[in-house]
Amino acid sequence: MKVKYDNVIKKSFNNNPGIIRTTESAFSEFINKNNRISEYLSLFIDDGIKKSFKDKTPEECEDILDKAIVVFRFIKDKDIFEKYYKNHLAKRLLQQKSLSNDYEMSMITKLKNEIGSSFTAKFEGMFKDIKLSQDFSIEFCKNVLSKDEEAKQINNGRKLEIETSVLTGNFWPMPNNKVIDINYPPELAFLKEKFESYYISKHHGRNLTWGPNFGAVDIRMHYPKKTYEVNMPTYAAVIILSLFRDDDEDCKEEYTFNEIYDITNIPKSELIRHLQSISVAAKTRLLKKTPMSRDINPEDKFSINDKFHSSATKIKVLTVSSTNKVEDDKERHATLEVVERSRVLEAQAAIVRIMKARRNLAHNELLTEVIKQLSNRFKPSPIFIKQRIEDLIEKEYLMRDEEERNVYHYLA
Repeated sequence: MKVKYDNVIKKSFNNNPGIIRTTESAFSEFINKNNRISEYLSLFIDDGIKKSFKDKTPEECEDILDKAIVVFRFIKDKDIFEKYYKNHLAKRLLQQKSLSNDYEMSMITKLKNEIGSSFTAKFEGMFKDIKLSQDFSIEFCKNVLSKDEEAKQINNGRKLEIETSVLTGNFWPMPNNKVIDINYPPELAFLKEKFESYYISKHHGRNLTWGPNFGAVDIRMHYPKKTYEVNMPTYAAVIILSLFRDDDEDCKEEYTFNEIYDITNIPKSELIRHLQSISVAAKTRLLKKTPMSRDINPEDKFSINDKFHSSATKIKVLTVSSTNKVEDDKERHATLEVVERSRVLEAQAAIVRIMKARRNLAHNELLTEVIKQLSNRFKPSPIFIKQRIEDLIEKEYLMRDEEERNVYHYLA
């Protein structure tokens, strides 16, 4: 639609500046009427980079990304787009879903050219983490695992490899204080301990917090009629390796949901999803669920599915509801709460920067400066800015002039 009207203005009105301004104002109003525009645009780009670009030429893909930037240009609350884009980018990088990193970097470059490097710094930091992690994983496998006799025994004499992603907390969209303390089976506990020891020996003073909800494991599973190589999420691997193994006499033939939870300590919501993936999903019923139903109940029982069969030798287990989708109202509310907290900090930081440089400012002058500094991120209201000024007065960063109450002074 934008291209269509741009052509009309060019051919019929010789790119009249007044008509261009009026048209762009109308487009801005139209686009921002949809309060989910930031999420939809990020999902559109996500789908392209993961799937739909596959059947297009590089030139066509670049054209689509350019048009996405045109829409982005009209979005008022660009910090909301940043939040969604960071979430979707993180999943693509960690799950290796991008068709090409060239498309990823092209989009980041376009965003940087449009709005500045501060907007894309965390995106670029995420890419840097992935590259450094790949190099470090190769080093770890070469210097540690390939020389460790216990590692060879764990994998029945075969080469054992691990690829880790060490993520800088400030770059990635995940809570820094959320520790997922699950009980790892012997093989994974061994790898975890070895990697931690080697990493900390190379990076003194750093702490590692493991995120098993992002990983995947390749397991060779032997069934009566066939052996399969199965790629599955880490949680699913923890279930299989902890409970269903033929080299451990303590393992039972079947376990209830509650027993699996007690043994693995996987968060219940995640445990339900992963049990559905390996016992309910039609193509990956590695386990047998009794009674068979999609719902998972506390007393449901799980055992190895001896009748499992697939024409493929290599199988990939997909997590139930793991694809990116439009957030429901509860999820969106949580996202906007995070954005709102970030806005408070950004506004306070902008006010402090301005007042530190100017030392003294009248209220309206400060208001204008703050709006100008934050305009590339979001459009703060005067009331919102006034509240942030009050916060900083309370924290003794600023003070009001004793005689002219609309004038503020910076307190060093």
